[in-house]
Amino acid sequence: MPRMNVRGDVGLACWAAMALLVVSVVSAQAQEVVYTDQVPSPAVGYMEGHLIVGMAASEGYSAITAEGRDNARGALAALNEQFGVLDMRPLVNIGLLQGRVTLEKLAGAYLLKLAGEADLVAAARTYAGDPRVEYAEPDYVCRLHEVPNDPRFYQQWGLRQQNDHDVDGPEAWDLSTGDTTVVVGITDTGVDWDHPDLAADIWINWLEDINGNGQFDTIPEAQGGDINNFDDDGNGYIDDVIGWDFVTLSPSQVCPGEDYTADNDPMDFDGHGTHVSGIAAAVTNNGVGVAGMARDCRIMPLRVGWQAPDCQTGLINMSFAVSGIAYGIQKSVTAINMSYDTSGGVIMQAMRDAYAAGVVMVHSAGNDNLNAPDVVDIMADTVLSVAATNQQDVKAGFSNYGAWVDVSAPGVGIMSTFFNDGYADLQGTSMSAPFVTGLAGLIRSQSPGLAVDEVIARIKDTAEDIDSLNPGYEGMLGTGRINAYQALGSHLYSFLDTEVYWVDDSGAANPNDRAEVGETVDFIVQLRNYQPWLDAANIEGRLRTDDPDITIVDSVATFPDIFAGWFGSNTSNPFQFRVDGGEPRWVTFVLWKDADNPPPPNNREDTLSVLIDHPAILLVDDDGGDDAEVAYEDVLGDTFDMLYDIWDVAEQGSPDSYVPTAELVIWFTSDDSETTLTASDMALLSSFLDGGGKLFLSGTDIAEELSGETFLSDYLHASLVAPTNPDYGLFGVEGDPIGDSLLIVVDAQPGKDELGVLAGADSCFYYELGGVAGLHYDSGTYQVVFFGFGWEAINDAPPSPTNDKWEVMERILYWFGMPPHVGSGPEPMLDIPSVLRLAQNRPNPVRERTLITYAVPAGAGEESRTVAANLTVYNILGQHVRTLVDGPVLPGRHVVTWDRRDGAGQRVASGVYFYRLQAGRTQATRKMIVVN
Repeated sequence: MPRMNVRGDVGLACWAAMALLVVSVVSAQAQEVVYTDQVPSPAVGYMEGHLIVGMAASEGYSAITAEGRDNARGALAALNEQFGVLDMRPLVNIGLLQGRVTLEKLAGAYLLKLAGEADLVAAARTYAGDPRVEYAEPDYVCRLHEVPNDPRFYQQWGLRQQNDHDVDGPEAWDLSTGDTTVVVGITDTGVDWDHPDLAADIWINWLEDINGNGQFDTIPEAQGGDINNFDDDGNGYIDDVIGWDFVTLSPSQVCPGEDYTADNDPMDFDGHGTHVSGIAAAVTNNGVGVAGMARDCRIMPLRVGWQAPDCQTGLINMSFAVSGIAYGIQKSVTAINMSYDTSGGVIMQAMRDAYAAGVVMVHSAGNDNLNAPDVVDIMADTVLSVAATNQQDVKAGFSNYGAWVDVSAPGVGIMSTFFNDGYADLQGTSMSAPFVTGLAGLIRSQSPGLAVDEVIARIKDTAEDIDSLNPGYEGMLGTGRINAYQALGSHLYSFLDTEVYWVDDSGAANPNDRAEVGETVDFIVQLRNYQPWLDAANIEGRLRTDDPDITIVDSVATFPDIFAGWFGSNTSNPFQFRVDGGEPRWVTFVLWKDADNPPPPNNREDTLSVLIDHPAILLVDDDGGDDAEVAYEDVLGDTFDMLYDIWDVAEQGSPDSYVPTAELVIWFTSDDSETTLTASDMALLSSFLDGGGKLFLSGTDIAEELSGETFLSDYLHASLVAPTNPDYGLFGVEGDPIGDSLLIVVDAQPGKDELGVLAGADSCFYYELGGVAGLHYDSGTYQVVFFGFGWEAINDAPPSPTNDKWEVMERILYWFGMPPHVGSGPEPMLDIPSVLRLAQNRPNPVRERTLITYAVPAGAGEESRTVAANLTVYNILGQHVRTLVDGPVLPGRHVVTWDRRDGAGQRVASGVYFYRLQAGRTQATRKMIVVN
């Protein structure tokens, strides 16, 4: 059936940009790029006069042969004449099409050259209406979606982290990476301006760059350098190529060896200014070090601070600071960072002058954990005051706070550049402020004409409200933690995100909310439009999938208009797809979204995973709202990579329509002591077992509650001996196919049942002080494994020789004849997870010592390849306490002991501590308590 499709979806628009590679083949005359917002994101424009038309190569239009090319030209002759096509030829060079691999799809793609003034959008629409044309579109130009290759970027949680308590730096960079004409001033202890991660982003005063090479050469002009001892720009500072050092002191007032005279070399001797500079605008995507917030903006080094003679205390002088600010104003900086205390009236005057000049002034709130503003903090709407947050969006313990704070930003464990070409992990509101300074640079890069009031409002209005995470500090952390993505995008786009989606098979022969082979089902998607983004109107979605056994019957759906903060679904205009065959599996659909105020370029597509048909394993979550299912999903999914279905009794009711479809039902009640199994549950499971099913039933109080029921005695072949066995240690029964040689420790669970084993059943686990904890029974028709405790309560933390949950589950699956991996027998799996894991320490709280268990995934898919790992303990202030692991480790599980001592061997005080595991590019953090 012919399809009309003027393409605008993300993937194909970028695919169209491949035509850029063959422009030189098509025409010797260079084509202009037309930049316009009248193209589907993420395209930024299109090639002038270029139209791409796709025809079905399989229907005689293949460009591989001369005949196919003639057929295509003939088919489009009338349209080509109508639009004045100057040339039509294969999009891909014929030599490539005739290569070893048949490029079936590209063989039908042609590039048409029209006159430069042609309306390409109208032409594409007309060509697409021809039944022989599969698609037609302008030759879109797309930008790459960049993720920095800086090796320390993955330590910069403030820019991006998994739990999203960050400033959304990478997302913002898809909208703007800054501009080299936008400069941020760093008034601080100077900048290590030749640092390999800063040098390329250091501002250059072109009038003083005598040799014109765009860098600071500190040798005389006669030798090819920039030093001519003349004030070339007439600003009163001689040879100020990159800024100025305003510090004028005596040798006794500074740390020995530190510069104390004002000059044209604003080098940092402390590290503070270099660290701040890296956060604001370090060179990014250079394969070195870290990434900066305003990555393509420029840094103006203004040295106004120094180290005291003790070489530990950083100091600032208001006259130096004011001079530095005045210098920045005269050189047209966009923003100036002030990560230091302020006092007196002159600094306030500097703030007013900066404001009048359109400079955004950013000030750190201070590190005294007080409601104590500086003089500049009380200058509402003139200075942005910034508090610090941690990785959970909670106020940093040291951060000042109050109604005078404007916004918050990450300030704990911030990785950035440091002096002497180094890097450091520091904390303080000093680290928070440059995130905001960099954001001001990004905003001005994107919108150069914005007034200072508008820049400040954009930053404040788009911050994420974190009051709910900070009880007692509501309204004292500003409008929230800054969000660069929202600051750059919310005035241009809506933000439509898939909230939930579901299959509606009510019209099928077997309606059960599951797409099954042979069914055509409706597919409903509910979108949410987030605040503070724009309202979305005339919303259209397009659905696609690469699954060969899925036919999308209706790929286009419309949604109602969705105001910011509201939801909307396509219930009245659903997508439709048909399942033509295949095994049970997860199918990936891609939803492309468009609207009058479209989503931003990196939010145009959502990936939706739909479970097709019924897997062999069904998890029945009957734990009364607890989270026991997490353990089952971790082992079955992450460790074994097995396909399973899950049914939540609390939310979905009885699983009566799903249980009969499974081969194995894993039903768990955890430690829910009320109505573990209802009469209807027992009837359902009885019927399932009579039909040859397999059941693993686990949970406390089951035997106690079912005592006297025929299901317990006749199907589970168990009885109740005692309702509350207190033991934590369980031993596997020697020679038993499930329990042999296993030793497990079970976390505290009230109501662990001691079981009686009836005729035909066999025990597989027993409690440390006696009594059966688990059994199995094979009737010849069905199979049952029954635990009187919750399998999920098996503690994975204790060291060898105890066993983990996955080892017990592996034995159970083998006994059921459903091995979790390919092999010749029940050999132990290598305990190598697919993701980094960091367990809660045991015991917790810590008195003398504690065990920390962690598991590291294999590097590059090789189980034998070591991975660089670091496990470090920090106190609540984020200060280093002790490094427990630092070096290469083998993939798999590891256990390390911490003896409550710091790196100097001193016993640490009671309180809250954190331990962080870094392995490769990922990290995980947990909290522990130390008590006396």
